Amino acid sequence: MSRFSRYFKASPDRLGEEEVRAYQLHLVAEKLSWAHINQTTCALRFFFGVTLGRKESLERIVFGREPEKLPRF
Repeated sequence: MSRFSRYFKASPDRLGEEEVRAYQLHLVAEKLSWAHINQTTCALRFFFGVTLGRKESLERIVFGREPEKLPRF
């Protein structure tokens, strides 16, 4: 949560789903592993859904899926 907050230079309780999506795209651009991105997503979902009580956010914060690769011959 601290990295998420520092990225936007704002308190995380003032941020919403649009910022979460922008942060997820930032993590993908940084070429971090999908496990790291999904772990971050779990933390964000917990923060918004449980800590802040925004249950509608749980449906809008989605997990990343690793793109399928074509087989090599």
